Amino acid sequence: MRSSSLYPLLADVERLPNLRAYAPLCREFLHYLQVSAAKTYEVEVIGRATGIRETLKIPFYNRYHPVYRDMVYAKLCQVRDADLPGPLHLLTLTVSGRKYTAFEAWEILKQGWNKISKLLRKYVPGLEYVWVFEAHRGHRGRPGRNYGYPHMHVITWGEFPADLPDRLAKQWAKYGYGSRARGLTVKEVHLDDTKKAHYYIMKYIAKDKGTALIEDAAELVFHALAWRSGHRLWGASAGLQEVMARDDQPKYRLADPGATRPRGSTAAFVLALGRVDCAGSVARITPT
Repeated sequence: MRSSSLYPLLADVERLPNLRAYAPLCREFLHYLQVSAAKTYEVEVIGRATGIRETLKIPFYNRYHPVYRDMVYAKLCQVRDADLPGPLHLLTLTVSGRKYTAFEAWEILKQGWNKISKLLRKYVPGLEYVWVFEAHRGHRGRPGRNYGYPHMHVITWGEFPADLPDRLAKQWAKYGYGSRARGLTVKEVHLDDTKKAHYYIMKYIAKDKGTALIEDAAELVFHALAWRSGHRLWGASAGLQEVMARDDQPKYRLADPGATRPRGSTAAFVLALGRVDCAGSVARITPT
């Protein structure tokens, strides 16, 4: 992602009253993208067979890097292709823009999902799920009160009791996070065949790999806030994390006690080293 192409979106952030306060943060975030895009690491590795050390230069991978996005997409394809039992349901969790700021909405959604997921595990035997944060981009191209706010999509596998959707909606309103009618909604996914079910999952969990990650002011504010607060953008139940674990992914250890991995995705970092057949233990990592 080229941060230079995103700077024009700052004008939209500054123009919209409910986003204007986040313009300095967005500028800081774009600077981070620009600096990290040029950042590399020199990694000294030990060949498994030869024992010979060599130095590799790899790029800095954060969650906005194409390699990281490919890795996430590959993991989610494993979920898509798994034979998971039970009906699919789509939960959408939103926060009231009248009561909370966009920054506060991140923490509210995190807290709210922790509470709701406990209820789901109580009433849905064998529950599995994948959740993702997404930016609210307005209605029919027009920014609304929640423009730039995060909301959550959760896809679940498992049989819901008939009264559970209404019970969840009432509970969300009782927490004070949003209205009973729109705060938390549950939709059972009726699909004709498995292929359509796969498409439905990928539609909500991962953007098309060919599209830009940030396309408008709402997504710029969304990602800037996620970056500043350190919130994850997606996650899964323990069972699906096992499904997504890559059996063919090589394992590496730090050879030197004082060595540390670069900031960013450890998984993406390992993925990068995995392209080098002779790579073994990481001996030293030096930012350049």
